Amino acid sequence: MANKTGLLAVMFCSLLFFPGINVQRVNAQESASAQEKASAQESAYYVKETFDGVEFVQRLSWPGDENAFQYELIIEQPEQGEAYRTITKFTFAEFSLPPGNYRYRVVVYNLLRQPESVSAWKAFTILPALQPEITAFSPRFFDPRQGQITITIEGQNLLPDAEVSLERKGISWPPRLYQADPSGERAVLVYDELPLGAYTIRIKNPGGFETSRRGFEAGAVYRFQLLFAYAPVLPLGGYLFRPFDNFIYPAGAQMRAAGFFLQGSWGSLGAETVVSWAYLKDRQNSAAITAHVGEAGLNILYRWNFNPRLALKARVGGGLAAVVNLSFDFGIIKSPAYHTFSLMAEGGLSLEWRFYRAFYAELGADYIRVFSKDTARPSYLRPFAGLGWQF
Repeated sequence: MANKTGLLAVMFCSLLFFPGINVQRVNAQESASAQEKASAQESAYYVKETFDGVEFVQRLSWPGDENAFQYELIIEQPEQGEAYRTITKFTFAEFSLPPGNYRYRVVVYNLLRQPESVSAWKAFTILPALQPEITAFSPRFFDPRQGQITITIEGQNLLPDAEVSLERKGISWPPRLYQADPSGERAVLVYDELPLGAYTIRIKNPGGFETSRRGFEAGAVYRFQLLFAYAPVLPLGGYLFRPFDNFIYPAGAQMRAAGFFLQGSWGSLGAETVVSWAYLKDRQNSAAITAHVGEAGLNILYRWNFNPRLALKARVGGGLAAVVNLSFDFGIIKSPAYHTFSLMAEGGLSLEWRFYRAFYAELGADYIRVFSKDTARPSYLRPFAGLGWQF
């Protein structure tokens, strides 16, 4: 069965009552702990690789008799007759049968190799087994301090009786509540609490097929960020930058402060204030030109997390741009300083990488358009790279 489907033997009434077996012994079997029953059910099948693909082997067991020489297992399908028969000296048998409803009985042979007793027919069912698949889940991050944690999983073959857990460092946390839609395309996990850390979601269907996906993190949801960055100016057009053919000192600095007020599976939405400064200097023949360029703006900020450490940010906004102390120096003669203040619009993209606890690095660029009296409307790029702290 190479197409990701297999078989699972789910055994019902697997304890047999043989004539001659002490009744107290059977009652002791029936009063086994829940853990022992779960272990027995898990051992009712296993997966075997074959040349044709994957084969599920069912395992059926029964109580033994110390005076038995051997056992004969007979399996039938109602209205279809015998499906399997074997003789064994063990108190179990292994076989591979297709899905369906079955019944079985065991014939006990005594030490003289004669049939001594026959059990009553017992029913069991072999169910189809499906490969689960996780295509998406939300939220990716959750602050345990906010109370109940609800995780929604989307995918294929998410069965109601699957074993589901979050795993971290070899420890599993099963949910308090697990509900799967009849379609098998959506499931919900509910936790009351989780230790801080990154987790792997693991799903194991009754047939033994399982899948996992990493990327869920229970930890502090950072709502505020502060970034300090190197941010030079790269001219694109406008009279302001025409004298600057090349920069001797492309110096620049920037500070960003951001806060997120909406967070969900679709990402985070917030606002950001930006203050930037750059010093430009160029030399042409015997003349030098210098200027200070700065902006102060307010942006709408959107953030999408690829994983617990990497995020994409997009921003758009505006503010005030300033050119201060623009002047030419011819050695003997120096021009008066020129100052101008104008409205500007900006938009940009950046990547954020959290490398240690609450510390992160960010790399990106903003496009800035200045609405000055210059008909060419000066525009420039301001790339930035910096380190930040979030809290």
